[in-house]
Amino acid sequence: MTDRDDDRDALAAEYVLGLLGGAEAADVERRMASDAAFAQAVAAWRVRLADLDMTAVPQQADEALWSRIASGLALPSAAPAATRAAPATQSGLLSWLWDSLAFWRGLSAAAVAAAALFVMLVGLRPAVVAQPAFVAVLTTDAGRPGAVMHAYADGRVTLIPLEMAPIPQGRSLQLWSISTAKPAPVAIGLMDQVRTIRLDLRNLSPDQIRQRFAISVEPFGGSPTGLPTGPVVMQGAMTPAN
Repeated sequence: MTDRDDDRDALAAEYVLGLLGGAEAADVERRMASDAAFAQAVAAWRVRLADLDMTAVPQQADEALWSRIASGLALPSAAPAATRAAPATQSGLLSWLWDSLAFWRGLSAAAVAAAALFVMLVGLRPAVVAQPAFVAVLTTDAGRPGAVMHAYADGRVTLIPLEMAPIPQGRSLQLWSISTAKPAPVAIGLMDQVRTIRLDLRNLSPDQIRQRFAISVEPFGGSPTGLPTGPVVMQGAMTPAN
């Protein structure tokens, strides 16, 4: 991975974590609409961080636990300066460290915190994943990136929402393939909630996969006619990933 790739991946992570200001976030969203590789990096970070977030189950600690933690970390009250003997020699300092319970408690707490931070950083390290053959950034009528599609060589397709409004009650989002190889759009998948989905498009020809895709709002369970009946909320064309 080059320095440029590292910078792109870091910017994508900052955007997903919500660390960018309004102007910077707007610049990132415009870049996603025109830079398929960058949109892919944003989508990958959304998937990684969503998986980590789903593993976190909120737990409420009781007051007794907090009391034990506080008492374990509290330093002993300072003795008056006139009566406290400062260690005058190296052996005296070593003796003080050996007998100081507060010092060792503090050192243990720091070690635990460092270990926890290391585990967290290792967990956030980008994993090696299969690279898609084609990528599509689906944009809304306003030109904002709404979803990213990854098409793989074996016919699998992953749809990753970026910014999608909640699906209206009693409705579904339906994904369509639009190509010159077919006289009408071909329904290829349904979404009853905004989430990452995986599709199998091996029944479509390579020419169809390389064409345009669109998402429309349909009655729950899909279009009753086999064609789009509701408004198209986003669409985009597949382009080679490399």
